Amino acid sequence: MTITPRGESFLANFSIDELNELYQKERSKS
Repeated sequence: MTITPRGESFLANFSIDELNELYQKERSKS
């Protein structure tokens, strides 16, 4: 997975807790 400058700024908008929550949501889908 390549990280673009746009991707980095996107991730910077989220806190660690929010990223963890999104990650768990994505995992529960599959």
